[in-house]
Amino acid sequence: DKTLNIRVYKAGYGDDFVRALIAAFETTYAEEGYKINIVSSDTTIQATTVTNELLLGENNGIDLYIAGNVSPDTLVTTSIANNMDMIAADLSDVYASTPIKADKSEEDITILEKLKNGYADYQRYDGDEEEYKGNYYGFTYRSSPTGFIVNTELLQSYGLEVPKTTDELIACFEAISAKTAETGVYPTAWAGYNAYQYWDMVRDVWAAQYSGVENYNKFCSMSYSDNIEEGWKVYEDRGWVESLNVLGTCVNLDYAMDKTINMDHTTAQHHFLSGQAVFMVNGAWLQNEMAANYLTQASGMTMIKTPVVSSLGAKIGLANDAALSQIVGLVDEGKTVEEITATVGEVTADQVEAVKEARNIFCDWGCADAIIINAHSKKMDLAKLFLRYIASDDSVNLIYEYASSYTPFKTLAEMEVTDTTSKFMASIHAISSTEGAQFIYNHVSGYRHLFAINTFNKYEIVKDLATAKGSLSGETVMQDEVEYVKEVWEKRVKEYKK
Repeated sequence: DKTLNIRVYKAGYGDDFVRALIAAFETTYAEEGYKINIVSSDTTIQATTVTNELLLGENNGIDLYIAGNVSPDTLVTTSIANNMDMIAADLSDVYASTPIKADKSEEDITILEKLKNGYADYQRYDGDEEEYKGNYYGFTYRSSPTGFIVNTELLQSYGLEVPKTTDELIACFEAISAKTAETGVYPTAWAGYNAYQYWDMVRDVWAAQYSGVENYNKFCSMSYSDNIEEGWKVYEDRGWVESLNVLGTCVNLDYAMDKTINMDHTTAQHHFLSGQAVFMVNGAWLQNEMAANYLTQASGMTMIKTPVVSSLGAKIGLANDAALSQIVGLVDEGKTVEEITATVGEVTADQVEAVKEARNIFCDWGCADAIIINAHSKKMDLAKLFLRYIASDDSVNLIYEYASSYTPFKTLAEMEVTDTTSKFMASIHAISSTEGAQFIYNHVSGYRHLFAINTFNKYEIVKDLATAKGSLSGETVMQDEVEYVKEVWEKRVKEYKK
C-alpha cells in the first residue's frame, strides 16, 4: 500500500533525474515508509503504450506513468472509443494544490500559478465531451524549447551577426556557403535519414509568427468548425505558405554538407559540434552530448530565438526588412511599445505589437510529455503527493542537475552560469522565460486526431523540399493539403456524427 509502481519514458535526457527524485522523495517520507518502484524505463512509454495499459483498468498494476507525448485529447477519445469511464485520473486538485518541499513544508503558491504561460492548458481537456471538459488529465514536467542552435563564435568569424529575420538568416547561409570550398564549413547540419523533422519546429514557428498563435492552433486541430465552408477560411491565411517557402530555401541541399539526405542524427550532430557547420535545429538534449564529448569545442553554442519570418513585415506594412529587424532588436532589448514607436520612424503601436508577439513564439517539444495516473490506482493519494513533490523548487533543481533539463515552472535552477553547457542551457531557458513568451506544439488533436488526418499528408515535407531544390513551392504544398482534406473531411465528419 505504500509503494508506487511506475513506468518511465527514457528519452534523450535519460532517467537519472527520475531516480534522483525518487531517492529524495523516499528520504523525505522515510518515516511514512513510502517507496517508488520503477517497473520499467525505456523509450516506448509513450501514447500507445500508456493508453493500451490504462485500458486494462483494474487489471493494470501500474499506478503512474512518466510518459512521452500523451495528450488529454488522446486519453478522452480512447476511453470513449472503448466504452469505458475515463482511464486516467483527473488531476485538477493537484494543480490547485501547493508544491511540497523536501522538508515537507509547502510553498506559498499553487502549482497552477507557478507554471509558465500555457503549460497547464496543454494538459487540460477542452474538447467536445462535456463530462470531461475543463479537467486536467496530465501533469506537465518538462520544458524543451527547440529551435536554431548557433555556433556564435564561428558565425562571428565570418563577420556576421545573429540573424533577427529570415532574410538575414538566408543571407548568413549565402555568406557561409560562398566560402565552403575554402573553409570546409557549411551553413547547416541536419539528419535527412532519421531526424529531419527537427526542421518542423522552426517551420511551425514561422507559420505562427505570420498568422498568430490562435490561427496556428486552429489549423493544427481542425476543430474550428463543424461547417466545411466556414472551416476553409483557415487556409486563406498565407502563414503556412510563407513558412514553407522559407523552409524550402533553408533546407536546400546546396547549404548542407554532402550526403545530408542520408545522414543520421548522431553524425550530423558530430559535424555541428565539431565546427563543420554554423547552424543546426536542435534542443536542450544537445547539452548532454556536448558535456560528454565536445566540451572544449562547444563554447560558442547558443540557442537563439527563431528569426522572425520576413514576410510578416510586408503583411503589417513595414517599409522593408531592415525596419522589421530594427524593431525585433528593440523588442529583444526589452523596450516598451511606446519606446519603440518613439525610436523608429513611421511605425504604429499595432505594428510593434505584431512583431513583439511574433518574436516571443517558440516551439516546445517537451510540453506533450506528461505524468499520467491510472484512474484505477489504489494508491491515488500517494501518486498525487509525488506530483506535488515534483513541482517544488527543490525538485526543479534536482531535475536540472541530473538531466540538464528545465521544467515549465517559473523557477530558475540554482546554477552558476560559468561553463560552456550552463551558458548554453541559460540561453534556452531565456527563450521560454521572456515576458509574453508563447509556446506552440504541432500536436495532432481535435478533428485531425479523430479522422487520422496528419499535416501535409502527401509529403515528407523537409526531405521533399530539400530534394526539390526550389521547384516545390509552399503554394503547391498547401493546394495539395486542401485537396486531400476535401476528399476525407465530409465523409469522416458524417461517420463521426453517427
